Amino acid sequence: MMAETSSDGASTVLRQTTSSSTSNLNSNRSDNHFVIAQCRRNDDQNANDQRETSEETETEERVLVAYCRSGRLGAAYYTLRTGELFILEEIVDRPPEYQMFASLFRQVEPICVLLDGKNQGAFVQTVRKTVFDSDANDEGRCKLVFLSAKDYSFEACKRRIFNLSLPTEPQNASEEERSLYLRTVLDFSQTQSVHALGALLRYLDLNWANLNMDLHAKPQFLSLRIISL
Repeated sequence: MMAETSSDGASTVLRQTTSSSTSNLNSNRSDNHFVIAQCRRNDDQNANDQRETSEETETEERVLVAYCRSGRLGAAYYTLRTGELFILEEIVDRPPEYQMFASLFRQVEPICVLLDGKNQGAFVQTVRKTVFDSDANDEGRCKLVFLSAKDYSFEACKRRIFNLSLPTEPQNASEEERSLYLRTVLDFSQTQSVHALGALLRYLDLNWANLNMDLHAKPQFLSLRIISL
């Protein structure tokens, strides 16, 4: 099933799947005895299942942002478990196939793809098809989020990058020192990549409680790496 919702200035398109489980009941047991026995019998199995699910999820949960204008693709993604940021430097990606995005999507395997809500052209249609074709074989694990053009403007996203603090920056760095350091790491002339990274940071700031299930935690950014396809 595919559903569309909106929250925090972003609209979401997702697929949801349900699973069912069956259990055999022993009608000869009393209700109280059955409940106690059922809990004891399944505790270890449920704990193991939860650990396996948690381990699998932790290795795969990545949020991807992609901006594509005038045939140039910029992207960034974040790994929830490790706190690592990755940025794809601008690369030519031509319609209608947008093969570079398709390759990036397969490489990252995100749980969420963020797109510019103002862009509803061929790129968005290709992303929809890529995501939903993947969902058909992967039980709908990836969702699309369309970001508000107002809340995620290029200038707002660029400012957010300059507030990014990394462990590799100079110790006790001032704002000016941090700005200089970030300019050695990023090429700010690559507007699509800069927009994607800034939008990713802003989205994580605003939605971390939903992603991490912790109302009091904040996202940690432990590294920033350049990737290539």
